[in-house]
Amino acid sequence: VDQVGIYGGAVRWAVDVGAPDGRVGQVAYWRALTCRALAAASGDLGGERGPVQLNLALREPLVPDGGDWVEPLAGRPDGAPWTARVGTRPTPVEDDLPARTVVVLGDCSAEQSAAAVRLARARGWPVIAEPSASAWAPDVVLPVAEPLLGAPGFVEVRRPDRVLVVGRTTLSRAVGRLVAGSPADVVGAHGGWPDTSRTATRVLPGVPVPSGGAVEATWLPAWAEPASRASRAVDRLLGDGPLSEPAVAREVLLACGSLLVVGSSKPVRDLFLAGSREGVRVLANRGAAGIDGTVSTAVGAALAHGGPTVALLGDLTFLHDSNGLVLGPSEPRPDLSLVVVNNDGGAIFGLLEQGADEHAAAFERVFGTPHGVDLAALCAATGTPHVLVADRAALREALAVPGLRVVEVRTTRAQAVEVDRAVREAVTTAVAGALPPAG
Repeated sequence: VDQVGIYGGAVRWAVDVGAPDGRVGQVAYWRALTCRALAAASGDLGGERGPVQLNLALREPLVPDGGDWVEPLAGRPDGAPWTARVGTRPTPVEDDLPARTVVVLGDCSAEQSAAAVRLARARGWPVIAEPSASAWAPDVVLPVAEPLLGAPGFVEVRRPDRVLVVGRTTLSRAVGRLVAGSPADVVGAHGGWPDTSRTATRVLPGVPVPSGGAVEATWLPAWAEPASRASRAVDRLLGDGPLSEPAVAREVLLACGSLLVVGSSKPVRDLFLAGSREGVRVLANRGAAGIDGTVSTAVGAALAHGGPTVALLGDLTFLHDSNGLVLGPSEPRPDLSLVVVNNDGGAIFGLLEQGADEHAAAFERVFGTPHGVDLAALCAATGTPHVLVADRAALREALAVPGLRVVEVRTTRAQAVEVDRAVREAVTTAVAGALPPAG
């Protein structure tokens, strides 16, 4: 298999590592190459952080020969890196943004998220945060922001003078319309250009540093008060009723410890509605193949985390990587609860245009994609504990059990459409007339 460039631009660096030779100098070669790979992966070479590819060549026979290597294998004293990394991180710019700015946090680093929250607090700006921004700041981060932005007329009477976008935003059309309809500054990671709407007026090298700019006392309340009303309306709607998909996301967020892995498509959007929680980091695979490999991602994240971890996945995401549950008997087992919302297909499409009645004839096969898989039997094949829960109490009880297990919650795609419609109607009613039009 020709593996040269097999991942294209998806990796930050790719290199073929030569097969080891029994001669002095190999240790320096391996260690220096590893340091460069780590620098490329972490963004210290000036690019965006991300994966690297090392093709390791080994000589046959693939067994140890029992002899000592030709030179010492020790590294630098006290675990110091073999090659010193010289950072090229961008220098933040001065804050010259107008008083009526809205901050949008997409998929970004913890450092960027924290810097953006500090800036928003200093200037009195509302913040709209996607789950993987892991932004806990109830004083500035708006609850239920996605349906709030979608409420008819809301953005029109509170149109910001500028939007500051930090990271990559991919979850909401309403957020996209807000960004596209306003002058926007974007901040990427290490020189990135996360202009998903392709309307940015400036690309900044980092999150601006607060510099004592003007604060308009009514700007944040003009967003926060309607958001609070909308949040209370959603709380009443979801309440203690049937275990709908947004309700599952809320229960999972409340029950998880400090790490939550969320699958693409509808689960991450349900978590967007659920908000954030102090001390909880959210990881999400994003991109064109976002549902691929998510079980394995969750397993790896849980092992690296070293503590209780929860993953929230849709049924299709789970099925796309169900063989991630195949763990060898000598492999470490994570403390991981995989919550699988099973609506027998792709519920997200029922919320989009293709879910309209006129497309019903083709919808199920092309978009609904029902599978009819017995998840309990699938889990039994890998020896993975499985529990089916039907209410909140059972879900909370299942999430309190340690070890690797699958917690299945069955819903219907028809219910998902009904709940989404009800949420948007409740938010629209709650914010109508909440405040006099700003401006």
